[in-house]
Amino acid sequence: MKMKDCIALEHEGPVTVNEQYLADYKRKFLARYKAARQLHVKHSPELQKLVNGDYQHSSYMQNAVQYLQYMGLPSVNNYDLLRLLPGDPADDAIEIMAEVRAYYQGAWNIGPRYVFN
Repeated sequence: MKMKDCIALEHEGPVTVNEQYLADYKRKFLARYKAARQLHVKHSPELQKLVNGDYQHSSYMQNAVQYLQYMGLPSVNNYDLLRLLPGDPADDAIEIMAEVRAYYQGAWNIGPRYVFN
């Protein structure tokens, strides 16, 4: 019975009081890690510029985001464009990495406020 309880605990996902932060951080880290993986596999200099933020304030980025917003996607941002990268055999591992990092980021951002107040 105790072993079944332990196994059941292993199947539960991360728990947080702020699901929105977890989802936002996960989305951002997933985009970043997918882009890093693509760079590792394909070594594209243009993709490297996109990941580094070199296009952040360029007319290319502004036009791409503006056109997508015009098409009815008002909340599109630069991280969303990184999520358009094609699938990869390592996607499952990247998903796990993004979720763990997002959970850590959320816990780290919230934790100190409670300690010092």
